[in-house]
Amino acid sequence: PVCWERRPAQELLASQTPPRKTLSRQRQESARSHPRFRSARNCCGMGGEAAPAAADALRALLEEEDEDLTGFAEDAAVQEALSCGRDLREHAEEVESSLRAVERESIADYIKESESLAGLHTQIRECDGVLDTMESMLRGFQSDLASISAQIKYLQDES
Repeated sequence: PVCWERRPAQELLASQTPPRKTLSRQRQESARSHPRFRSARNCCGMGGEAAPAAADALRALLEEEDEDLTGFAEDAAVQEALSCGRDLREHAEEVESSLRAVERESIADYIKESESLAGLHTQIRECDGVLDTMESMLRGFQSDLASISAQIKYLQDES
């Protein structure tokens, strides 16, 4: 049998969670909709009764959830919000709205700068073309110097 109430990380967040009875029902619904639980039910031909494979899948799902909650409880931002007595749901909504605002600003900046970036790209391509031409000319000059050097050496050897 699966222990629905085993939640060590929940104790760290006790002030932020709904009552145990509600949480248990929510966890059951969440776990039953998880793909591993559904596949375990389907492969065992279960209607709605608990089978060992489904219980194992559900147990694994709950263990992952416990690990996530423990990790979140150890996060500095979560600890800071909890120490101030803030509701984590409200804090999460504030963070999410701040992120949306920053995202909108970033998109606006990108759109505003896109013309100048396109111009810069064109200038870089033109400079690249000029540099290619200069490289070609310098290679020709180097080859001419090598030829002149060979002629000078020849004349020195002859005299």
